[in-house]
Amino acid sequence: MVLTPKPEKLNNTAFIIEYKVCDERSELKNTANIGMQQIDDRSYDVRFEQRSWISQVTKLSLAFCGKEVFCESKTESVKRKN
Repeated sequence: MVLTPKPEKLNNTAFIIEYKVCDERSELKNTANIGMQQIDDRSYDVRFEQRSWISQVTKLSLAFCGKEVFCESKTESVKRKN
């Protein structure tokens, strides 16, 4: 899921959210790591290069096991091509 702010809004942060499900509670952290790696490998943040009003992107990877959840996140500046 990608959440992109509108140009007229004051918020300049976009969000990328990856959801993963695992079978064992002990797999939550590793599953969240896999989700974060997927966000990076598939370059989901490339879509923000042309949107000048977006200066940073927060990447969230949520791993679920039943009602348990583990979240991994990082915020980065949007990389622009010169």
